[in-house]
Amino acid sequence: MLRKWQSYKLFLAGLILIFAVAYLLPGYLLPTDVLHNLPGFSQKSWEKPQNSLLADPVFQFEPWRHFAKEQFLRGQFPLINNQNGNGVPFFANPQTAVLYPLNFFYYLLPDKLAINVIPLLKLYLFGVFSFLYLRAIKCSRTISLIGSLLTGFSGFFVVWLLWPHTNVFLFFPLLLFATEKLRTSALKYRWYGVISLSYFFAILGGHPE
Repeated sequence: MLRKWQSYKLFLAGLILIFAVAYLLPGYLLPTDVLHNLPGFSQKSWEKPQNSLLADPVFQFEPWRHFAKEQFLRGQFPLINNQNGNGVPFFANPQTAVLYPLNFFYYLLPDKLAINVIPLLKLYLFGVFSFLYLRAIKCSRTISLIGSLLTGFSGFFVVWLLWPHTNVFLFFPLLLFATEKLRTSALKYRWYGVISLSYFFAILGGHPE
């Protein structure tokens, strides 16, 4: 019980550190330099974007989240995007990820803090879930820690960190962990619940495929 309580305290300490780092970062974890490719943002000076392929988070995902936040603050549910043509479905487009759990930080926190917190939380939670799975398959604590760091900062997860793909993939090691627990634990109903919620949150992530 003492070891479990210590694990909870370490997890909470990690969350506090994530929020502190996100608050202290001088800029945004968003490739806004791609805006220099638009005349309206480069009339006085032009800087070549470091990677023009990193455009979707700026042109698509961030405007979607901002629109959803505006609608919620007005007391409206974002069913329709009335700023696109004569109106297009918004909530019915799964890529908007309106109800994805981590996006609620965006709705509740100041924009700058939320933009930095969400990708850092994705990295942190993916590492925690990977650690839990490695421990469930009897890896040592040291190997589990190294493995969680390697998976958390793997090429796929870092490259797609700002995309909805990692919203979904975030829950993959948690599904593996819950499946392993389901195989070995007597309290199976608990792990059926974890698996069900993990699938549900992954579907809400924006790219369930």
